[in-house]
Amino acid sequence: MKQIRVSDSLRRFADLNKPEVLFGKPARSGLGGKTKHVENVVRLGMKLPHEELNPELLKISLQLHDIGRSVQWAVSKNFSDREINHRFIGLQMVEQFIRTEKCELTPDWVVVSEVMQLHGAPHMNLLAHDYALPYIRIVSLADDVENGCNGALGYLEDEKERDDKHYIKNDPYRDQKDLNPVLLEYLERGEKFNKMTLCRTYAEYFVFAAMLAVNACNNAGDIAREAMRDKCYCYKDEKGIHWLDAVDGYCHIFEKHLHKQDAEIACKIMREKCR
Repeated sequence: MKQIRVSDSLRRFADLNKPEVLFGKPARSGLGGKTKHVENVVRLGMKLPHEELNPELLKISLQLHDIGRSVQWAVSKNFSDREINHRFIGLQMVEQFIRTEKCELTPDWVVVSEVMQLHGAPHMNLLAHDYALPYIRIVSLADDVENGCNGALGYLEDEKERDDKHYIKNDPYRDQKDLNPVLLEYLERGEKFNKMTLCRTYAEYFVFAAMLAVNACNNAGDIAREAMRDKCYCYKDEKGIHWLDAVDGYCHIFEKHLHKQDAEIACKIMREKCR
C-alpha cells in the first residue's frame, strides 16, 4: 500500500487541537477525562500492527478522533450523542478550518475526516474510501480497548449519578437494574450492538461497556488483556480506598448495579474472556 503523505495544513490543525488544548488537564471524569482517553488511545493504537500505514498520519488520526467531544461537553455537559453527535461536530471543525485556511483537500484530510465520522461504527464502513479503512479500523480498535478495557470504568457510575444518558429522565419508573437477557449473549460473544437502540437502563449501558472489553480482548489479544490488568477502578468504603483491576472493577459495578443473577453471569463471562 502506498503511504499517504501528511500535509502541512493537517499538521497545523493537529497542533491546534491537541487533547490538552481541547480538554484541559487530565481528570478521572468530565472533560478532563477525554485528555487521558486520547493519550491512551494514541499509545495503544501505535502498538497495533500498522507497517503499511503512514505512522504520522495514524498518530494524528488517533489524536483527532474525538475532537468533537469538546464542543459536545461545552454545550450539554455530557457525552451523549443522542443530543449532540461528536462525530458530526468533529467534521464541522475540520470543514471550518479547511474553508478558513483555504486548504487543499488531500487524501490525508479524507482519512482524518472519515476516522472522525466512522470510528466505532463498523456498520458504516462501506461509506469509507478503501485507503481510509485501515486507519479507521486501527483507531476503532484502540478506542474500544481504551474505552472498554479500562477507560470507561472511570466514568460509568458518574454518568448514572448525573443521568447523562437520560434513561431515568425518560422512564422514571423503570428499574435501572433491569437487563434484557439478550445483551448477556452479546457480552458472551463480545459482539458489538447499537447502544442507541438496545440500551434503556444503566444496567444495559454498563453491559455495553463490558462488551467492548470482551470485543477488544477477542480482537487485540495481549494488548487488551494487559490493559485489563491495570488498577484502574477504585471505590471507597468504611475500610478505606480500594483499587481493582479492570475485570474486578467491572464485576464490582455489576454487583452494585445489576440484579444478582445477571451480575453473576456477567462476572463469570468477564473472568473467562478477559483474563
